[in-house]
Amino acid sequence: MPEKEDSSRKIIDSQEARNVKNNKKKRRVGFITVAIAAVIFLAVVISMITGGYEFFLDCVGAKRYVEVRPVGRELDCVVSVSSICTSTRDTIIIYDENGVTGYSEDGIWKWNIQCAFDNPILQSYGDFVILTNVDGHLIWAFDSAGIAWKYNFDKVVRGVFVSKDLKKLFIIHDSDDFTSAVSEVSLALLAKGEPTVKYTRKFVSYHSICVAASSSQIAITGMYTDVNSVRGTVCFLKAEDGSEYATQLFDDNIYVKALFTGKSSLFMANSDKLVMMRKEITASSDSDKTVTVWERQGKATELVDIVSMGNKYCIAAYRKANNDTEDNISTVMYYDSNGQEIYKFGITGNINGIIANGQTVSLFTERFVYMFDNKARIIGKYESNFDVKSISYIGDKVLLVQGDSMLACVSYEGE
Repeated sequence: MPEKEDSSRKIIDSQEARNVKNNKKKRRVGFITVAIAAVIFLAVVISMITGGYEFFLDCVGAKRYVEVRPVGRELDCVVSVSSICTSTRDTIIIYDENGVTGYSEDGIWKWNIQCAFDNPILQSYGDFVILTNVDGHLIWAFDSAGIAWKYNFDKVVRGVFVSKDLKKLFIIHDSDDFTSAVSEVSLALLAKGEPTVKYTRKFVSYHSICVAASSSQIAITGMYTDVNSVRGTVCFLKAEDGSEYATQLFDDNIYVKALFTGKSSLFMANSDKLVMMRKEITASSDSDKTVTVWERQGKATELVDIVSMGNKYCIAAYRKANNDTEDNISTVMYYDSNGQEIYKFGITGNINGIIANGQTVSLFTERFVYMFDNKARIIGKYESNFDVKSISYIGDKVLLVQGDSMLACVSYEGE
């Protein structure tokens, strides 16, 4: 008698067959996916080598990073060894024995203001520059049209600083019966011819050196002196009324440069040390912090300067203190608001100065002027025909380059 066929067995066999078929299909799809990915990767690598990648980006209209060859032209502006030069966004401004003279980017004369300052300091703030008679009383501002405003301060001026938002002028000055003082004045009121001191913070034994401001805080670095010692100091004020809420002393360092990044990260620097501090206005000190970002500690390296790029980075330039070695490499570091290194690159030769705007940082050695973007990629490198003394922005990607008796306007804009 023939055996009866087991129908359940048929169902199991049929299911197994479908599973085997599905697994084969999945393996085939997986193999094809890997093969396609490998081909795409190989194509990208080859295109990057041959330039096809850039061609593709150009076709779709996407931005790509390209180093440009800067275009520089030497100008016919009258400039001497003693001239002080800087620029607004569209005007070259020169102080010398003839007063203050404005020139176009092409070196064409625009205007002249007769004046004489005993100890002039010229500082650029984008759309305007400030000329200060340090150890005197005069503070004048100039823009592309000429004189913007004049301020005859009633105390002896030791230094001036402008807030990052370009709304406040801070004046370090002498004060009767006090070692030093800092006053805040509205730039808008100065422009209207109505200078009004919002507040004055006086210090009994504190020599003010530098002022930095954020939206909520003001920091004043300086030095504290007594009979037996000289110590570094930093004093924190509330931006709303200038009231003091914190002071800190340093036994071993006096900080001559300070700036804010982020909301409340204060970077302070001298040639031997860079620190980041946070001192919150609130009563709680849980978020207060002090970080040593860099310290010389006997190394043959010194800090040249620090600048801020927008509100995001503190950028520091370092060079060898003894530059008679063949491998003389300077270093530039981008630090975030926590004091952490984000980008780093080297430059052959001694960096002698560094400046920044919201999107680029520019620096110079004896004969070369570099510009880098906010990701530390080089935009361009310009070789000067003369020894470079200073640089300033005359456009977002255009620099005024000054030598002892020469000026050049250098564009990093490319084609």
